[in-house]
Amino acid sequence: MRSHNFNLALGILPFVVAFTLIALSINTYPGFSFRRNALSDLGHATKSPAAVAFNLGLQTAGFLMACYALALVRRTFPLTGWSLVVSAYLLQLVAVFDEVYGAVHFLVSVLLFLSLLAAALVHSCEARSALPAFMGAVGVLAWLAFWLGPFKWGVAVPETVSVAATFAWYVKMASEVASEASSVGG
Repeated sequence: MRSHNFNLALGILPFVVAFTLIALSINTYPGFSFRRNALSDLGHATKSPAAVAFNLGLQTAGFLMACYALALVRRTFPLTGWSLVVSAYLLQLVAVFDEVYGAVHFLVSVLLFLSLLAAALVHSCEARSALPAFMGAVGVLAWLAFWLGPFKWGVAVPETVSVAATFAWYVKMASEVASEASSVGG
């Protein structure tokens, strides 16, 4: 049980780091609004007082997720593991190419959210579970609602919904990975 809990904690750690530093960044940037901003505005190197914390959080979370995916996820879910490595790398690129980089930042951000959807679909097939695909659909619906305009909100809202949806299936996957790793002594 101790090994299971440790392995589960390793899996969840990237999200804990990201969520903690994003919350700290929101608290540090008084002008931030979910109605007007993207989460990435928190990482704008020349405009945000929270840029260091926000970008460090994304980079660290991406690094930790890639390590976890390579060390443990790919043993149980090989395709999901590699999909998460790609998403983790793109998350780091969002931090490296912050809002200052304009079109490059936009491109890596779009690729990140597409990679999270792809990881959900891959895991849904690999684990034979509808949850990841369903949560991926929740993320897609949030983006469609944003782009089609029935609600007046900033990009931060569909970003947050997509990440929360990813977290929902990811925690279940991490628990399965932890159980498998514990049973084989990993």
